[in-house]
Amino acid sequence: MATNLDEAMTPGSSEQPVQKERGRWRRRIFRVLFVVSLLLNIILVGLLAERRKARFEEVFVEGNEAVQEKIVVIPVRGLIGAGLASQVDKMMKQLEEDPNVHGLVLRIDSPGGTVTATARAHHAMRRFIEHKREGSTAAFPVVASIEGIGASGAYYIATVADEIVVEPAALTGSIGVRLTLVNVSELAKRVGVEVRDVKTGPFKDSGSPFRPVRPEEEERFQELVQHYMQLFVDAVREGRGTRLREAMMDKITSGDVFVADEALQLGLADQVGYFEDAVARARELSGLEQVKVVELKKRWSIEDLFQLRFTRPMGAWSWLLPHEDPGVAVPQFYYLYGDFLPVAANR
Repeated sequence: MATNLDEAMTPGSSEQPVQKERGRWRRRIFRVLFVVSLLLNIILVGLLAERRKARFEEVFVEGNEAVQEKIVVIPVRGLIGAGLASQVDKMMKQLEEDPNVHGLVLRIDSPGGTVTATARAHHAMRRFIEHKREGSTAAFPVVASIEGIGASGAYYIATVADEIVVEPAALTGSIGVRLTLVNVSELAKRVGVEVRDVKTGPFKDSGSPFRPVRPEEEERFQELVQHYMQLFVDAVREGRGTRLREAMMDKITSGDVFVADEALQLGLADQVGYFEDAVARARELSGLEQVKVVELKKRWSIEDLFQLRFTRPMGAWSWLLPHEDPGVAVPQFYYLYGDFLPVAANR
């Protein structure tokens, strides 16, 4: 018994279990850190590999799949915001590096969107087309296919095409500009909210939703609307040329939409038909006997998943804003047919 007591009182004997436990925890932490490091390295290698791939993949539509020469279908669907404009720009830059592209078909089903996003997408397409045609005698046709709707900003984009094909039941036109201002001043009063702005000039808080618009502000907004309208009309005139019925410009620029037959009569379209008719026309104008038709689709990557997971979620109205702060109400100009709803803005 004395021996057992002596062993129990031996210095360090009580510390051995603690040291063993600490050792086990160190090994566990090391294993966790090793696994995390391994996963991060795998993800990094995956990201680097994805970056070497083309951002958009080609999905075969029709023609001779074995040949290199191709006509590319560019989808323009949904509301035109910063995301779609950026996607179009990236598509055009990817195609610039491909010498086998011999034409475009714009597949349009959109009511339009913001003025700035529409102008960016139009500019990206126009720049690419001019680049492909510069110093070349070969044909490079561009045909737009308007499916369900190709109105306002979507029609603005369609004006880069040599010819526009409209489905029999589609709506097009809506050539005009709008600015929607919200006034919640009465509501703010009812709930006891008072807003005061300290500003440097009389127009600094123009469009504030917390007070009515003053007459001089409305006049200035109208000037801006007319400015953007002139850009739209110039694009239509340049794109449609002599086919446009100038005598009917009052009707064309009324903001109204037109069915296919009306669009033909006004010179806003060249043919009533479907997507396959637009493709057939592009192939005919290319002059190539053997050509394939492919449609660009976004290639989802690990990077996209990380952006979806870690980017701060945007509000349903975020596509309306020219920045990334959904907490700021900014007067925004639209080439848009119809009204925007939160559910639609998330498309």
